[in-house]
Amino acid sequence: MTVHVFFAVSGSLAKCGALGELCAWAEKRIAARQAKIIKILKARPGEPTARVVLEITEDGITGTPNGRQIALSRLKKALKNEQKEENSAI
Repeated sequence: MTVHVFFAVSGSLAKCGALGELCAWAEKRIAARQAKIIKILKARPGEPTARVVLEITEDGITGTPNGRQIALSRLKKALKNEQKEENSAI
């Protein structure tokens, strides 16, 4: 069984979670005009990169076969930015 981790990325922010949860988060941010496009990435354990699998815009959700790869180190930095944003909103 292969385990995947999904990330949603919007600019310098990122969120990690289940695919459905991330799609809902992305659609909410786009509807609130907080982002124009959000990319959903899939990572496998032990690999240094994650691949873009979906792009979410006002027009809907689009699959991206052979999507570009992003280093997990960049995603980890973006996750920290998201945590800071959530903490400042509290």
